[in-house]
Amino acid sequence: LAGFDFDPQQVDRIFDAVAQGATSLVIDMRGNPGGVVQALEQIAGRLFEREVKLADLKGRRSSKSITTKKRKNPFTRRVIALIDSESASAAEVLARVLQLEGRGTVIGDRPAGSVMQGVRTSGALEGAEGFVPFEFSVTNADLIMKDGKSLDRVGVTPDELLRPTAEELARGQGPGPLEGGSARGRATGSGGGRPVVPRAVEVTVTRALDEANTVGGYVGLADSIIGDLGCATARDNALP
Repeated sequence: LAGFDFDPQQVDRIFDAVAQGATSLVIDMRGNPGGVVQALEQIAGRLFEREVKLADLKGRRSSKSITTKKRKNPFTRRVIALIDSESASAAEVLARVLQLEGRGTVIGDRPAGSVMQGVRTSGALEGAEGFVPFEFSVTNADLIMKDGKSLDRVGVTPDELLRPTAEELARGQGPGPLEGGSARGRATGSGGGRPVVPRAVEVTVTRALDEANTVGGYVGLADSIIGDLGCATARDNALP
């Protein structure tokens, strides 16, 4: 899941495919910079059989709750979330909600700790040599989780902390979402595409799925599959 900015129908198509037979779901949010609240609500709504409070948006003068709505055919099997130091914003919120609700296991590195809502503005100023583009973002609200804590500057503590070794980073196996195809036995650092999952994460995910008695479940989702892990991986288009 490379970002939280997509058509709601896309989410439904992906999860409808999952519901057809997958016994576990790995949500790969490594390198995910976050996105819009509505997309977060869409994804989270398909992971719970009930309404779940994701967080409180607290601004200077007002606050409101972000709550998932009960949706048809939620995915009720095992969920594992992968995060890394480049996961931020909505990715961190979803990972923490899975922990707080006892809904899934979070594996990987501690994320960015960048979890505030902002308003982004862009435009162009006319100068002597033409127009100069600009863009800036102004923070207007903090997100407070169900436990009363903010994730900003803190991040999420994974249930199983796994960082790539220096050797893995040198081989191009650093943080980043999986590309399509099998994780096992793939060549790395040979141009094109994002780095593959560090071996430690692959082994841990495999063990977690084995403990859940996961078999099969090879489901075609979006543009990424972890076939060897016997589970589906949800991914989407990147966010700015």
